[in-house]
Amino acid sequence: MIREHSAFRICWDALILVLVLLSCLLIPYQLAFLHEISRVGNCLMMAIGLVFLFDIGLNFFTTYREGGSEVLDPAAVRSHYLRGHFAFDMLANFPLAALLLLAGDPQV
Repeated sequence: MIREHSAFRICWDALILVLVLLSCLLIPYQLAFLHEISRVGNCLMMAIGLVFLFDIGLNFFTTYREGGSEVLDPAAVRSHYLRGHFAFDMLANFPLAALLLLAGDPQV
């Protein structure tokens, strides 16, 4: 199990924060200037998406607090994450390029 306040988890969450902020800049740019999307931009967004998918996997092994004590039971941790933020994390990680492909945009 990964302890929620371990040095690894704090550094990982900082990386995720930076990637979220980067995504907040890149996604509007790609939508506004769709005709100028480069392969580098698409590859960068795909790489960020893969890191976010890995983060979802890590969340299944990261402890949480309940009633002031840390829950270390793997089954309880998985169940808590599935009932909590899992659906939002999966929805937020849906690739924008896939939506554009479904819409029939040939430039993606």
